Order: sequence, then C-alpha cells, then structure tokens
Amino acid sequence: MSSDRVLRDVSRRKFLQVTVSGAAMLGAWPQRLTAEEAQAGAAATQPAKSAMNTLGKTGLPVSRVSYGGGQLKPGAGTEMLKRAIDMGINAVHTDTGYGRGRSVAAIGALFKNHPEYRQKVIVCLKNTKPGSESSVDVALKRLGTDYIDVLMPTIHKPEPERLDTIVAFNELMVKKGKVRFGAFTTHDHINDVLELILKQAPDKFDATLLSLSMVNAPGANKGAEDERKRFAANLQRLREHKVGVISMKSGARDAVEKGKDAFEAHCKAVIAGGADTVLTSFTNLAQLETFGQVDLSTLAMTPAQEALAAACTGACLMCGRCANSCPAGVPVSDVMRIASYPDRPGWREFAADEFADLGVDSERIAAACAGCTVCRGACPARYADADAVRQTVQRFGHAVA
Repeated sequence: MSSDRVLRDVSRRKFLQVTVSGAAMLGAWPQRLTAEEAQAGAAATQPAKSAMNTLGKTGLPVSRVSYGGGQLKPGAGTEMLKRAIDMGINAVHTDTGYGRGRSVAAIGALFKNHPEYRQKVIVCLKNTKPGSESSVDVALKRLGTDYIDVLMPTIHKPEPERLDTIVAFNELMVKKGKVRFGAFTTHDHINDVLELILKQAPDKFDATLLSLSMVNAPGANKGAEDERKRFAANLQRLREHKVGVISMKSGARDAVEKGKDAFEAHCKAVIAGGADTVLTSFTNLAQLETFGQVDLSTLAMTPAQEALAAACTGACLMCGRCANSCPAGVPVSDVMRIASYPDRPGWREFAADEFADLGVDSERIAAACAGCTVCRGACPARYADADAVRQTVQRFGHAVA
C-alpha cells in the first residue's frame, strides 16, 4: 500500500470513529460549565456547514479549524478572534513569546471584555520551559484565567530526560488545577520524537500539536517517501493511544489565502489524514470569510479537490536530517522554519522574534554556510538550503556576508 493510501487510511476509518455527532461533551470541571452546557455552547456557535471532532482523550469537542495565535495583537486581533469564535472556531493556540507577549494579551483582552467567551474557547498553550511552574503562572495572569485547557511543552529532539520532565510537569500542573490536559509539541526530528514517546510514554499524553506537512505532499524521492511512511505509522499509533491531534504547518496558511476551494480541500485532506483540527493563523477578515464559506461536514473529496490539497502543503518535513548533517552544528531546521514565514508586515516581526529566541551567532553561521551544500543534500524534501540559511541570519541577525 502506498504511503498516500496509508495516510488516508489513518483517517477515514480510524479517525472518523471519533468524529463528534452531537453527543461529545467537555470533561467535568468544578465551578465551570457542565458537560451539557458546554455541548450546547459549542453547538450554538457552530456554522451550519462545519462539524466538530473529539480531541483525543480530552473528550473536548473541537472545531475542525482552529485559530493560530502567532499574529494576534490586542485591538483588531482581539476582535478578529472574537469573530472567529462567533463563526464556530472554538480552539486557539498561543505562546507567551508570540509577538513579545501580544498574542496572550489579545486573548486576555477578549476574556476581560467578554468573560463569557472563556467558556467558548479551548486555550492551547505552547510551553518551552517544562518544569517551570512560573512560566504557566505568567501565562495564566496574562490570559486572565485560572486554567489552561491544553498545555503543550516542547520536545524537539528525542531526549528521554526532557520527556520525563514533560510528563511529570504536565501531571503536576493538572493535579494543581492549573491545566486541564497534558500534551506535547515538536518542531524538529518529528519521527524520532514520536517514536521515543510511543516507546516510553504512549499513554501519558492527551493531545499533541504536530506538523502534518507530510499528509498531502507526494514523496519527492525515496528519502521523503520513507519519512512519510514512518510518519504515517507513528501517527496511526498515536491515534490508537487516543492522542488528540492538532495540525500545524500543514500548508493551511497558503491554502486559506488561495480561497474557499483550496482551503476546504486542504482541511479535508489534513483531517482525513489524522488531525482533529487544522490550525492556521488568520491575519485578515477576508481569510475569516473564506473559513465561513467552507463545508467540512463531510470529508469526501473529488479528484479536483485532491489535486488542490496536494498543491497546498508545508515544505519542511521536520525530520531533522539537515541539522544532523551540518558539519558546523548550525541549527539548520530552526533557521529554515523561520525562513518559511511570509515576508509581510506582522510575519516579519514574528520571524525576527523567533530568530532572536534562537540565540545563535549569526556571523559564525553566515561564514560556516558559505559555499556549503551538505544540508541540501541531506534534506529529503530538498528544502534546506545553505544560501537561505545565510540570507535569513543576515537579515535577522545583521551578520556580515
């Protein structure tokens, strides 16, 4: 069976078994909405042509499209998020570092000005400091809430010690009532990380935030196809352990800009490929209007829609081979992730902040990458590129050529 078929089958049989048909309920949470009230609230904001899925073991009904908060800012951003929730989106992903705090501030402003909206939205928080309770406390204060729905500590390499820290941290935060459900996210070495988790802690997570860029794109070569097959198997095993899947960096950002047909086809393919919800950053009202036009009540696709879906995919497989191969130890995959952000206002500032967080020596990287082609040769997608690395560090790190 081809990897395309494998990825589809992770979907249409297994995934649809957990699709919410109107009976999904939020888990019990003292002093807050009852399960019946939560279900009614979700139904009240659900677009007529959309649908809900169950986010793995959380039991939370989640909209098939969710809101990426990387570009959120107080003011217009808060109003955009409010409108998205009114249209049926009921999950938002953020990080205290996004926009130097502006993203969480925008969400916090919504909860402050419209307290009832806290019960309408699933807050998913990426956490880069597992083990630091103060990092969660800072987020809670800025969000103006006393709990995070889904906490997603980062693990970007297959490091058993960090995995142990994340598992213990999630359990502690849940025990203290600061977090409802423990999850994880990874931006790199995706298959290696998943295989470590499936080996050592397959039942310790309720959900995950993953790149599903390998779902739609055909393998460009044997290396890419091998990574896709590994990912398909790992994703299927995650689903068997009832881990909810929030997709990111799947190509949704480009798809929504291309309009209703492309975005609908993309979302259907990613959901059918194993995601519970497709995460994308809405940066203008036209994109929200595109969301309002899509029909996700069924995942059936025509051949034309399948072709559209294949044209809107993430470029990076997040396999980590480029960084592993670099003779100078350059974090190639991190830099290429930053290079992938659009060269537009808002995204430029976001990319600059992400680059600053790397804390790299820009001049050393620019010199090390001069004339080198090792990373491109190692990249199965032929996406990693030394020239792109140099241009990115020169742009954001002010390195000399």
